[in-house]
Amino acid sequence: MPRVSVIIPAFNVDSFVGDAVNSAIGQTYTDREVIVVNDGSTDATNEVLQAIEGITYLQQDHRGVSAARNHAISKADSELVALLDADDLWRPDWLAKMVAKIDELATTTVVSSNAVMLRGFTKSGTYYDSRPKRLRFRNNDQGYWITQYNFVFGFALTRRAAIESVGLFDEDLRTFEDWDLWLRLLTRGGTAVLMGEALGTYRLHGGNLTADPLQMLSDEVRLLEKANVDPLTSEIRGIRGRLAFAQGKLSLAQGSREESVTHFNEAAMDSGLQSELRRRARFAALAPALAFRLYAGRRI
Repeated sequence: MPRVSVIIPAFNVDSFVGDAVNSAIGQTYTDREVIVVNDGSTDATNEVLQAIEGITYLQQDHRGVSAARNHAISKADSELVALLDADDLWRPDWLAKMVAKIDELATTTVVSSNAVMLRGFTKSGTYYDSRPKRLRFRNNDQGYWITQYNFVFGFALTRRAAIESVGLFDEDLRTFEDWDLWLRLLTRGGTAVLMGEALGTYRLHGGNLTADPLQMLSDEVRLLEKANVDPLTSEIRGIRGRLAFAQGKLSLAQGSREESVTHFNEAAMDSGLQSELRRRARFAALAPALAFRLYAGRRI
């Protein structure tokens, strides 16, 4: 039985998936299996993957990244699960260092690593270095902060039993599925640790799922709506305001400015909401037209 199952969902990534899979196969840590799920790709992803040896190759109709990951987990035979997107890359020592860290910290649920950001062919710093201070990794009060924003990067190693205990990935989410999972884990007593060293490469390109802002806003509202009715998370301070802020952004993007003002005012009145988000909510409630223009530039 392998100690680690590397899970790679793939959908229309024929230009990248071979490099991603080979970076997993080429790890110096060898007590692992690599499970790749072709999520109904219509490009040459199938042909690329069929030519690669040393993997467990699964196929399904197109159901999204969460369903692909859950399919892989259902076939996994391991203690630990490592997540790799089909357009990203690991350094050869990624698994070795991540497994050593989770073994060192026996009660840790998730270990996340930093990664170099690659825009086209240009490296542009690292993921965590590129984030403003208000979006940095949080070592304390993680159950609160994970409801405010996702500070756990997706280059992650986690315990399979922990994922299964909270119900796996939400298959109704096309984006933010990792944030939703970390939220459920960290508000139920789990802990996350960051490896600050850049142990991989995070590609940014037009095909990233995160390039669809309306889908992201809809998914953000959904995951926060769930948290607001979950008895284990609904009483966390600021969570109602965080949902209202997300609803305000979605309403603004959909052109419902009056509705957005109502949501932003509600968010601004929640003293538990992160102070930066309260400030933005107050601004958006007072000047929704300007806030909409700023939102188009992803600044709200």
